[in-house]
Amino acid sequence: MKYGLLFFLLLTLSGCTGGAVVFVPTPLPPDVSPTLYTHPSGAFSLVIPRNWSQYVQPAEQVAAASFSPPGERQPLVRVAVVNTGEPIPDAAFGGLMLQYQTLIRPDVDHYTEQDRQAMGDGSWRVTGVRNFQGTPQPLNTFLQKQGSLFAVLEVALPRDPTLATDVQTFINTFTLNETNALPPAPLSALATTSAADLEVNRVKAWTGSGGVFFITGEVANRSLTPFYEVPIEARLLSADGQVLTSATDTLKGHGILPGGFAPFSLRFGAGQPAEAVTFELTLGRPDEPLTVQPHLSSPALRWTERQETGAQGQFYVVGTVTNDSDAPIREVEIIATVFDDAGDVIGVGITTAAAELAAGATADWTLLVPDLGGTPRQYIVSAQGLP
Repeated sequence: MKYGLLFFLLLTLSGCTGGAVVFVPTPLPPDVSPTLYTHPSGAFSLVIPRNWSQYVQPAEQVAAASFSPPGERQPLVRVAVVNTGEPIPDAAFGGLMLQYQTLIRPDVDHYTEQDRQAMGDGSWRVTGVRNFQGTPQPLNTFLQKQGSLFAVLEVALPRDPTLATDVQTFINTFTLNETNALPPAPLSALATTSAADLEVNRVKAWTGSGGVFFITGEVANRSLTPFYEVPIEARLLSADGQVLTSATDTLKGHGILPGGFAPFSLRFGAGQPAEAVTFELTLGRPDEPLTVQPHLSSPALRWTERQETGAQGQFYVVGTVTNDSDAPIREVEIIATVFDDAGDVIGVGITTAAAELAAGATADWTLLVPDLGGTPRQYIVSAQGLP
């Protein structure tokens, strides 16, 4: 996660008497001329406006980057390239495209393909719609191959005509370059591509018993760095963008290891305001960095679990946790995440299994998922502790 600090310089003019002339220079307009961007791996390049921001995902198996125009929170263009290890025959390209579109793309649970068209340069353009949090987003996905490289260029179609022109530049200047800097990887590695180190997904907003309004989901760590004690805030917004109310919490568990996930459950005890039409989620705090010290002890913990139903229909998970290391582990936590049949998070539970678990010791635990936003279809359990 990168944060920028904006400094304001205040100039005070004093001691000026009659006849003083102050010349205020006119600031130069921002440089929006095009510039060539080449991914650090060398796997692809394209021309972008200089004032667009870039995010390069620090991944080992894929070459991935996203690009956003000034003032936009979400990227309009994403690129991801994987080296399959062998030259891709023309006859196999269609099967790989189908595999990516139906099984691998990161938004597969919220995406609907509408049409597919072969382009003159050998690539394919796939039109579709991503429907996340009730907001449909038209997308053009360009799929291309060169040698052993399989590339995805995804464009969120902008309404602004100037942005549309800029985006067309991306598409027309995109070039694949075979390189030894990208190690061979399965096509499924493309499922981990993201536009940020921490990515929010599988979000569901729902009303529980007593009119309490919940927003639940999970956060994926797409970086190569562990993050700890990550705060998250939800703000409910009116139709004109006014913040009506908010709720804050910390992601469940001690932290998120690279490639890991952490659930969250944000609770609005007074319910959803009648004027609320949408919401926004924010990770971290703009005035302080996230904690990244590598102290999580998850790999040393082994656990068993089973699901049980209480007398009143409560969702329980019970099991044991064992410390397989040769040193004690403290604050051993068990986290359960429950999903519905669409794959969205509908419930989160957490419990402390042991304040301290000696080397080789085992502890029993019982975890209650207190509220559910639908019919549970599956769940996952994780255990974490600190040295």
